[in-house]
Amino acid sequence: MASIEREVEAALLNAVSGASIPHAYTSERNAGRLLPNLVAKATISNEALGPFTGVFTLSANLTYTGRADTTSRAGFDHEVQTIIEELYSTPSLPATMTSSSNLTVYKASIANEGGTILASNRTWQRNIVLDIKASAKK
Repeated sequence: MASIEREVEAALLNAVSGASIPHAYTSERNAGRLLPNLVAKATISNEALGPFTGVFTLSANLTYTGRADTTSRAGFDHEVQTIIEELYSTPSLPATMTSSSNLTVYKASIANEGGTILASNRTWQRNIVLDIKASAKK
């Protein structure tokens, strides 16, 4: 089994696969990425409910990046909204992530969302931050 973080990243990308984002990556790939893309990155912050419980609290980011010079702002925002809608589709996000990974996901919710314009490389980015509680399946 991959690490908890990589499992969460893969499960999140699977959960939004209906958004038809052309290129999706986990944090493991550090080389150049094609645009537009969606990158998932998860980090364990602590073990929930006390030591040796096997339930971990994770912070996960979905970062959508698109070229500002080849698409309209409205088009970019529409793609971000599609990703967010996929996170709230049926079945629930924890159930979807659990069914497509080696994890049992107890909680998965959006904690924050924000956007930036990166003038240096002419791209727009939107970050969706999620709070997740999960454990490895037995």
